[in-house]
Amino acid sequence: VIHRIVIDATSDETTPTGSNRHLEAAARAVNLYAMAGVPPENVRVAVVMHGKAAPLALSDASYQRLLGSPHPDAEIIAELHKAGVELFVCGQSIAHRGYAPGDVRKEVTLALSAMTKLEELQATGYAIIP
Repeated sequence: VIHRIVIDATSDETTPTGSNRHLEAAARAVNLYAMAGVPPENVRVAVVMHGKAAPLALSDASYQRLLGSPHPDAEIIAELHKAGVELFVCGQSIAHRGYAPGDVRKEVTLALSAMTKLEELQATGYAIIP
């Protein structure tokens, strides 16, 4: 069985540890499947960032330049990427906020929109986690 989940990351809400709650949910999913003995090749986790979560997709330099502080989630994003989590950002959200495609970090894929990426992933068997 291949387990497929997509985290619909829409908010900038953080957990008590200071990480974005959606990114932490993705990490929790990866860890839970590993604890259950599911081989990593049988787990597919994706995160689609949009709305208030769109700034998560910024590179460290762009985050600093555009938002005036260090990227608070750079470490968890790097760890998720290393664990095979696919990271996407809504191109509409990037444009709406005045960011350029070049502002997006290398671990994140720029999608046409969150709506189309979420639909595409669901059409290929991903269960959506809000």
